[in-house]
Amino acid sequence: MAGVRAPKADDDEKAKAMAVHQVRKFLEAAQGTRFDYLFRLAFHAGCRPGELLALKWDDLDEDAATLRIDQNIVFRKKGDWYLKAPKTRRSRRVIRLTGELLILLRTQRDFQILTKNGSRSWTEYGFIFSKDNGEPWAQWNLYDDFKMILDKAKLPEDFNPYSARHTSATWLMAAGVHPKLVSDQLGHSRIGITLDTYTHPDDDMRAGLTAEIERILELGNTQATKKKPPES
Repeated sequence: MAGVRAPKADDDEKAKAMAVHQVRKFLEAAQGTRFDYLFRLAFHAGCRPGELLALKWDDLDEDAATLRIDQNIVFRKKGDWYLKAPKTRRSRRVIRLTGELLILLRTQRDFQILTKNGSRSWTEYGFIFSKDNGEPWAQWNLYDDFKMILDKAKLPEDFNPYSARHTSATWLMAAGVHPKLVSDQLGHSRIGITLDTYTHPDDDMRAGLTAEIERILELGNTQATKKKPPES
């Protein structure tokens, strides 16, 4: 482990989910940047930053519209890197892609081919998101750009790349998706991790709970009235 750059322990655990309007502002500010497509995929798929940077074209199945997640990338302080297997069996997973995400990845591939053909220093590693020489990006590159885009979009600076993952989980749960499906999407070993760490109810959601209870009570009162026998 000599020379390995240790991740910040609180980057993931303390990451905050973003509101819908904040994500829209962020992605608008990210347009044209080197991680534009990666960030869009991050909010849709809920992957860890290291998983996104480790993605290879072999992981993409266009016919099935799926993306395989089965490795993570680790960088050492001196700049070299290696790929490692996920921590748990459930971290190995397959994510379904929408038509929009497929188009996004095809556009990324076309752009990469142009870059590859115009480069004299290209080394083929097969990464979906790579530098101009084919080598992978490091997590700190992703972190720095995320902060730069936050500043450009005039968004709170306490978000980080893990916020995309937390946002995806929170939105899915708020939409009523079963926790087990959300847990599988994120690659968690236990549903409890998803519920305790990766969901962040906001004020609008809490207000929605009150409205939902009111709706249920009103529905119950209506049904009770209908069932009440007429007075003789």
